[in-house]
Amino acid sequence: MARPRTFDENDVLLKALDVFKAKGFKATSLAELLTATQLSRSSFYSCFGSKRQLFMRAFEANRQARLSRLAHFLDGTPDVRQGVKDFFQALLEPPQATSAQCLSCTESAALAPHDDVMRSMLERDRKGLEDKLTAALERGQANHTINQAAPARSLAQALLVLYQGVQVMRRTGMALPVLREAVVVSLAILAP
Repeated sequence: MARPRTFDENDVLLKALDVFKAKGFKATSLAELLTATQLSRSSFYSCFGSKRQLFMRAFEANRQARLSRLAHFLDGTPDVRQGVKDFFQALLEPPQATSAQCLSCTESAALAPHDDVMRSMLERDRKGLEDKLTAALERGQANHTINQAAPARSLAQALLVLYQGVQVMRRTGMALPVLREAVVVSLAILAP
């Protein structure tokens, strides 16, 4: 008879997510995951099957959290441009103060070119963010708070490039004042 689980799967996913965000999938060892999650090998394999399966579940949890975070800034606000600005401002907060770190940014270049499943997951992630941004930007264009010279989808794609770029440059140690200024200048494309 199997023993009942004595751990919270969501808590384990969050702890594993922190390790994957910090090190990436390939550089993360099973030993590091076991230490971070405080699981035994048998519990780990029984619940998650493999490092890859744990990563996939952590990735999905991160994707949902980021989409929710974006919705928090965009849904229901009449000033979409301010919502976008606030989203990027939060992105530049210290890492311990935000859950906005992007696992997609960590893994896009490393895994996607060689892994069809990861490429598909990343595409779904990108599409979800793009669709959420596009809908909000269309709302802003309709109430004349967002530039109408470019299609909302094109603006959303530009914002996603900015989002990925900020994440990558932040991880490389670029100074926050430089990143903040880059965000301000880039978001000027939204002004009506």
